[in-house]
Amino acid sequence: MKDPGAPYEFDKAARYYPFGGIVFVPLTTNYLMGWGKKWYSEAPIGLIYPLLNQEKLDKELDELVILSTILPNEENADYEGSHTIVSKINGIKVLSLKHFAELVEKSREKYINIELDDGEVVILDKAKALKADKKTMEQYGIVGKMRL
Repeated sequence: MKDPGAPYEFDKAARYYPFGGIVFVPLTTNYLMGWGKKWYSEAPIGLIYPLLNQEKLDKELDELVILSTILPNEENADYEGSHTIVSKINGIKVLSLKHFAELVEKSREKYINIELDDGEVVILDKAKALKADKKTMEQYGIVGKMRL
C-alpha cells in the first residue's frame, strides 16, 4: 500500500482516465496546487478533509481517485460537478486510478455506476460512453485514451 494521501508527483506526465466525457485523476499535491499557493484553504473541503484525517482512510487504498472534470457530451448531460472523490464502481471499492480503469474496462455490465463520496452516483451506459469518448477526446484535444 502506498500513502493514499496526495503525493507530489514530478518528472512524469499527469495521469488521467476519461470515461463518458468525465476525466478521472489521482488526487495529488500537484492537482491541489491548481488552487494556488494557499491550496490547503482554497481547494474543495472534500479533497482536503481526507488529507487532514489520513488515519481514517481505508488502508487498502493505493491512492484516492477523483472526478476532476466533466467535458459535456450527450452521455453525461445529466451530471454536473467536479473535484469529488470516487469511492466505488458497480459496488467495488476503487483502490487506484489503474484499478478504476480496470473496473470500467473489464465490466460486463451494461451500466457503469460510479459512486462518489458526496453520495452522488453517476450512471453511464458503458457502450454509449465509450463511443462518445472518441468524439469528446477529439473535441477537447485529449491525446490517448488514458495515461495511468
